[in-house]
Amino acid sequence: MFYFSVLLLIAVYITVLWLAVKLGYGGLAELTRYGGTRLKVDPLVKLLALLTFFIVYSTIRLKFHSDTLLGFALPLSFLALGVIALRDKVKPLLMYVGFYVVVTAWSTMNTIYYPGQGSPVLYVWPPFIVKVFHYYPVVSLQDLMIGLLFGLNDQVIYITMLGFIFISTTTTSEVMRSFSRLRVPLELTLIVAVFLKAIPQALRQMDDSFKLQLVRGLGYRKNVVLRPFYYIYAMLLVFLPAIVYLLRNSKSLAISLDTRAFRAMRGRTSVVREGLTWLDVLLLAICVLALVLAYVLQS
Repeated sequence: MFYFSVLLLIAVYITVLWLAVKLGYGGLAELTRYGGTRLKVDPLVKLLALLTFFIVYSTIRLKFHSDTLLGFALPLSFLALGVIALRDKVKPLLMYVGFYVVVTAWSTMNTIYYPGQGSPVLYVWPPFIVKVFHYYPVVSLQDLMIGLLFGLNDQVIYITMLGFIFISTTTTSEVMRSFSRLRVPLELTLIVAVFLKAIPQALRQMDDSFKLQLVRGLGYRKNVVLRPFYYIYAMLLVFLPAIVYLLRNSKSLAISLDTRAFRAMRGRTSVVREGLTWLDVLLLAICVLALVLAYVLQS
């Protein structure tokens, strides 16, 4: 039992390090890269649909929180929809979800005690590991199940997944046109558009900086056991170059806006036909029905 628990601890930490390095900033940049979409939906309608989906999911999960089967079925269904929406980015998406679920489940099952009757014991931590990591000494099968439920149902995963779907299927031009049609101030519209554009660019810059650190010899000829820690160290070094890049890019963006007479007039013109399509109206109707259903379930 002693050797099993120690080997399990080493295996989990190696898995987490491998997922973090393998995913990296390049995987996050791929998740936020604009990949186009077959169905053209208004950005505001799309945002409303994503928020409605999350509200309905959270309401059903809270309503039936004691149902273990539903606790596994709901997040897996949500993940399946995310895979369909990001079908050309399945690998980085699964690595991101796997990394978060493993970290959350592991920390939950080993640090929080859930009293249960008759649940078989999986392993017992040695005293020095309990003292160093502050783990609970005994881990049972019930703790494992609860840890997996916590990991799969953590809302951070699905909030970020909805963000990936919105960013990777929406262009800044679509945001500008949609906000302008609703008479949203240009200043606010610009903030949202720049936000959508800056996230993928910053992640790509961080990925390039990370790879340059390795090309310049960081971790070269180091022990295989220590090499992943050098990779983590390189991932931390990229924040300063990324900030410098964003500051320089903001200056270039300001110059471009001035040369294009931004805010010279109150409104903006567009060569693209504006207005809601039948698909937008259908999505709005579904959102209203879904919100009514969530309200009924909550009450």
